[in-house]
Amino acid sequence: MDTDSKAKLNVIEAVRKPLNFFTLSVLLIEAILGNLAVRANGLDFTILVVGMLLALFVLIIIVAKKEYLPSEVAINDNASSDCIKRIFDLNGLTSVKPSFVKDRVGNISIRKSDTDTEKMLPIKGTTTYESDRIIDIENPTGNLIVIGSPRYNSYADQIQEKFDLQFQFVNASYDANVTERFIRIVSESGDEFSSSKDQRISMEGCEVDYGILFIADLTNSFRLIWLAGIHGAGTHGVANYLTKHADSILSDIDRNKGSNKGVAYLVRAQYVQENQETQPTFTKIELIGDHTICKMKQKPLSPPNVVACDLGNVLMYFDRNRTYRAIAHVLGVNYEKVRNQIENSDLRERYE
Repeated sequence: MDTDSKAKLNVIEAVRKPLNFFTLSVLLIEAILGNLAVRANGLDFTILVVGMLLALFVLIIIVAKKEYLPSEVAINDNASSDCIKRIFDLNGLTSVKPSFVKDRVGNISIRKSDTDTEKMLPIKGTTTYESDRIIDIENPTGNLIVIGSPRYNSYADQIQEKFDLQFQFVNASYDANVTERFIRIVSESGDEFSSSKDQRISMEGCEVDYGILFIADLTNSFRLIWLAGIHGAGTHGVANYLTKHADSILSDIDRNKGSNKGVAYLVRAQYVQENQETQPTFTKIELIGDHTICKMKQKPLSPPNVVACDLGNVLMYFDRNRTYRAIAHVLGVNYEKVRNQIENSDLRERYE
């Protein structure tokens, strides 16, 4: 490669930023117009000078806009970053309550997905992580950040018990194996939201999980923040939604301020995850419906004196065939005959 080619290559490699391109453009325009100006005179010379000045002015505007003025995305990111800091700008003691799990040999540790989720949050101030420190949500002595669902976190259970949430985690089981349990989210109107892992299905290689975000102002000016997914990926998805939509969430909080009152969000997260040890890569995170306003449940003025309810197949399951077999045994007849006689008459209804 000759010396001239090497010089050109060095110039090309040096142009890596808008400011570099601006400098190169100025030099090129100066060289071209300077060369033409030598041959021009009179009106032509004036046009060349004005053209060079206009070209420089346009380049300055373009480079300044590109290099020094923040883009719309950057402005939105900065706004969300400022809002997330304001949400977590908590005064006083802040207790972080992640999920604690037990391994096969009985050792207790913080759930890894909850630890990863906590790293995504700008938690500041004095924090405590004791698993045995009981906090009274109704009369708190500090702020409370809860990570995880009721499956592994008892504080999540307390939140669902104390607040009138429009959607909650509930236990469920498979029809084919009632001993194999999992959790799902059920709305106030009866809609059910289950993880694709629990349903054992996937959408074009992607998994789907759901989670709840709940932020409430407690008494004594303390704050409760709860992030929970059905699985760890759902908890990650909730934290991701919080960080990216902190501006609108903060606006919802400010509009609905009040002691023992908060806003709740139901989040759907679509993701890809190689294995349990890697963090999920989200392809889509969205809000299901709109945010809801949740207040702390009111205690009854006095405890009830009587609790009346049905027993058979309500509080307890029973098998009528056992009754029919016992009657048949006493009468010495086939139990199916007894069952048919009773079921095909009004005897059972009169007995009930």
